[in-house]
Amino acid sequence: MSDYDQFAGGGAALGDLRHLVAGSAAPVLNQLGRQWVRTGTFITYDAQHAPLLALFPGLGSKAMPAANSIPSGYNGTAMVFYVGSTYVYLNGSSQAYTNWNRSAYSSNLSSWTVASLAGLTNLRAGAQVGSVVLATGNDDTAGGIKSFSGTGWSNVSGGIASEYNALASSGSLAVAAVLGGSTNGANNLTTSANGTSWTNRTGAGGGSFTIAGLHWSPCASAFLHIGTGAINKSANGYTQTACTLPAGVAFTDDGYGLQAKCASSSSVTLLLMSDGRLLRTTDGSTFTIVDLPGMNLAASVQASDSGFLAWDGTRFVRCLQGGATASPAFLYSTDGLTWAASCAFDDFAQPASGAWVPRGLSLANGKLLLAASLGSSPPPTQLYDMSGLANGAADRVGTLRTLKRSQTSELDTIAYVRTK
Repeated sequence: MSDYDQFAGGGAALGDLRHLVAGSAAPVLNQLGRQWVRTGTFITYDAQHAPLLALFPGLGSKAMPAANSIPSGYNGTAMVFYVGSTYVYLNGSSQAYTNWNRSAYSSNLSSWTVASLAGLTNLRAGAQVGSVVLATGNDDTAGGIKSFSGTGWSNVSGGIASEYNALASSGSLAVAAVLGGSTNGANNLTTSANGTSWTNRTGAGGGSFTIAGLHWSPCASAFLHIGTGAINKSANGYTQTACTLPAGVAFTDDGYGLQAKCASSSSVTLLLMSDGRLLRTTDGSTFTIVDLPGMNLAASVQASDSGFLAWDGTRFVRCLQGGATASPAFLYSTDGLTWAASCAFDDFAQPASGAWVPRGLSLANGKLLLAASLGSSPPPTQLYDMSGLANGAADRVGTLRTLKRSQTSELDTIAYVRTK
């Protein structure tokens, strides 16, 4: 008897569990040596469901993390940093309207104090250098860069000759670039060792192309200057060497410096390409393209660079927005090569006005923090610490939530339950 038949068949000891499966020909999902079956929706919990927890040891012990409310902001990207004992939250609009951004700080993720970012009309990117958090945006007198230290934001000083929107940091050196500017020449790059005093740099060497993004790669010990089809690497942020890339590499300029599309561990760097595939390197010299496993999502979602890419301290996490009627989905990998698919994240039922929308994925103070919103295009309102839930259960996120709900009253979400 197959794993699927054992699950669906029930039996006298378990009670007939076939009503949990959406139809007699319920879909079975097989990938990477794992198997899932699809469960149904709106089923009132009763005693005969209890054996589900015995079938899947440990799955009844965790639920989705409780949400932390975050200050109302705008419908653009969101990010969180941690300096000293303070979390710093950034969120901005996807459109350039005066002061359409939001920042706040907190010691515990639950109680927030708003900190004005006046002067930035569109938050673009954030980074941390030393004990200073940086934010970039449009139309500021200090070239679009502000620094946060303590409880507020300040303009930076020094070599600011343009409006710098792309931003990356090694931890001890920050580099900012003009989106749409050239990798070579003056007034397109600036660097800072402390986040407050900047030096204008003249880009030289490597390929000459329009800058779409910046990323610090620990394995390359270099900043990556990213164009729509080319990459330069640079240890100091401005003296560059061209990288040799495989055929088919293409990135979409997202207007935010590709910050949400890049992630690094100490030994691997991943860059999310326009078609949803990943560009991977372990040294900044040799690059390979990685295909992600198929998901139960629309092709327009899977084959795109929508969503987010992050490193959670032990694994890479790829978060995809599920679309208008589907919850987001997650992929996990320790090396960027072999990926495991999770079930859909479903802490909220889908609202009538639109989808549950991920707005940002950040690693701060060892926590993988996910900012999310509900509706067609609202600002993020909830912040989740995903790290505790995902650890040791990379492909069971949705299953955990579904079985937990079955204990309380109902199975009210479609989820894929792993059986093998």
